[in-house]
Amino acid sequence: MEFIYSSVKDEPIERFSTNNYATFPWHTERFWGNDAFVSDGFFDIPTPQISTWPDRFYHSSMDRPEQMSDNTLGRAGAIVGTYLYLLATAGAKEAIWFAGLAVRDWKRRISHIFSSEAMKDDVTPLHLRSLGKHLGYQGQDAVTQVLRFAPNDANLNNTVNSMADDMLLFAIHEANTTVKFAQALSGQETLPIPESPQEEIDEFATKVLKRLWWQHPHDGAFSESGRQKLQALRERGNVGYIWNWINGRRTVREIYERVQFGGTMPYDLVKKYTELLTDEGFISILT
Repeated sequence: MEFIYSSVKDEPIERFSTNNYATFPWHTERFWGNDAFVSDGFFDIPTPQISTWPDRFYHSSMDRPEQMSDNTLGRAGAIVGTYLYLLATAGAKEAIWFAGLAVRDWKRRISHIFSSEAMKDDVTPLHLRSLGKHLGYQGQDAVTQVLRFAPNDANLNNTVNSMADDMLLFAIHEANTTVKFAQALSGQETLPIPESPQEEIDEFATKVLKRLWWQHPHDGAFSESGRQKLQALRERGNVGYIWNWINGRRTVREIYERVQFGGTMPYDLVKKYTELLTDEGFISILT
């Protein structure tokens, strides 16, 4: 979508408007929740929003056709039309291109985030290294989601998975580089990376889970024994955080890896929570 925005913005004004002074400023924002958005793992459909803001006529009696910009409407139409056409017709070749755009985008995001983190007074090596993995996993998800365009193409699968592996290595490298930079700024000695404790990961970690409810079930939806088990799990950690990472594509292990940022969550806690949700009928095991 960003690539299309940039391309359409570069088109000459006369294609869209007779106003030679018409401009088309644009930028992207991070995801934020809204009642009309469906960018949620339950649907598993990436859903960007296109809107003009601030708009002095928004939701007012002045929101009339004569206040609209033919340039903005024309370019927005070209953007959305191209976006939908690409998604509807994409195959393996386009998927590799999409993956390349995702790699470029996430490398830029990761570099920008770490350049900001390095300048904070209270930043710690542990936080930076945890953040590196967290961002790397998100970058991996952005890359591997293109596999849906040609799910049975072996070349696409191998190429994209290799790009995803490189994405995680890039994020970890940026994190370690930032640790050294931050410690040099503070005058502290560069400390070795501590070894992470090895947890026992069993075969359940290979299971792919799918939510059957959009929102997290309220406590009253659980059985009496289920509520007791849920309360016991909550006393060990914020298990509700796991819910949003279940999208019908991730394995239990991938979910476990993605909930480590902000505090360690043991594998057995993730397993018991997802098993409880399965037993209560709120999620299903696909494979």
